[in-house]
Amino acid sequence: MNSWFLKVVRLCCLIALILEPRVGLAEKQNYQIENLDWKSKEKNFQSIQIMHQFGDLRLIQSNSDQVKIRSVGQSFGESPRKASLQTAVKDGVLNISLLFDNHAKLDEVGKDRIDSAVFLPPNVPVIIEQENGKLMTKPLNNDLNVKSFDSDFEVNSTGRLQLYSQNGNVVVKLKGDVSDQSKIKTSKGMLVINYDWAEAKFKINSHGVITTNDLTLLKSKKGKMPKFELTYDTGEAVVELMRDSGNIQLINLNEKEEY
Repeated sequence: MNSWFLKVVRLCCLIALILEPRVGLAEKQNYQIENLDWKSKEKNFQSIQIMHQFGDLRLIQSNSDQVKIRSVGQSFGESPRKASLQTAVKDGVLNISLLFDNHAKLDEVGKDRIDSAVFLPPNVPVIIEQENGKLMTKPLNNDLNVKSFDSDFEVNSTGRLQLYSQNGNVVVKLKGDVSDQSKIKTSKGMLVINYDWAEAKFKINSHGVITTNDLTLLKSKKGKMPKFELTYDTGEAVVELMRDSGNIQLINLNEKEEY
């Protein structure tokens, strides 16, 4: 009986070893990866517009006047979708779109995604529609105008900022001479502003709590809920912060005390 049982076990193990590569092959056939790379021939763009709705987007400052894009599309299922990178230039404006075939919508693609890195020329304004992934930047000097329904933002820029994510968290690092009239808004996400400059004025519209590690800034607080003003030094540059509810954190990077 024991001998017969051992033979059965060995036979089952042998069948498992034979079938394992086939299962792996089937999985690979249902999984497609595409590399999408592009570099502009044109230079000196007036502005750049990016439609990116299926994954993470990273913005990186370049020393070149040309735009460079590196994207990876991933698609799952018996009939993987084909990713595409589409570009067009009109009147000095570069339009970039990262899409899946047949112009598939967000609720149709499931786990499919396109993750991209865009290398930006200095000082060129950038307009972005971002969904289904994070927006992250290396230090930039570009003006940024970004809209999203639920994407998180992690932005580091000295440019003028117009940032809005309805449900996403927005974390911004403002270094050096911040540009005036920046507006940063989230309806339901967290709002965190890190800064290291000596002159700025915050205009805040929020029903939430404002916290900061900067006692000098806190003492300058004027107004009453939901509208406040906090001025640092002469306060020449204006940053407007809007948050429907929840906390707004203002963090002075020059303060040694823990936040």
